[in-house]
Amino acid sequence: MAPRILIADDQEMILKALRTLLERNSRFEVCGTAENGSEAVVKVQEVHPDLVILDLAMPIMDGLEAALEISKIQPHTPILLYTMTDAPQVRIEAAKAGIREVIGKSAAPQLLLAAIERALKKGTPAAVPTASESELPLAVTAAETGTTTPAEHPDFLSNPPRAS
Repeated sequence: MAPRILIADDQEMILKALRTLLERNSRFEVCGTAENGSEAVVKVQEVHPDLVILDLAMPIMDGLEAALEISKIQPHTPILLYTMTDAPQVRIEAAKAGIREVIGKSAAPQLLLAAIERALKKGTPAAVPTASESELPLAVTAAETGTTTPAEHPDFLSNPPRAS
């Protein structure tokens, strides 16, 4: 049986695109969609998905608030944040809310699919990052930045890694 995924985004075009992407991939089943965080929380209670994808900026209840509520209802259900805003502070707040990973909407679809696979394989929620905010840009993956090494990351020169 394919993992069941709930998608929440207030933009109809994004919802349709994500649904199409996931349904074309026979490994996943979209069990529902929601247009805001509050609706997502209700749908989680109704359909009990194996994974939830949330947008950050949604009306009524944003993705971080929804993640906190969903984590209370289904603490072992992985949650991904799919957003235009993936600043370091958003990543910190997302981890605190129990979100496994933040994926930028500008990322290639393969990165979202890979994040879904990773989240479904892990057994526990993500830990809150211990790096300081100034160190977080170095933790951004090469796939997100289009670079191949940490030294090529745009913030590397202004925030070089500290000696351990």
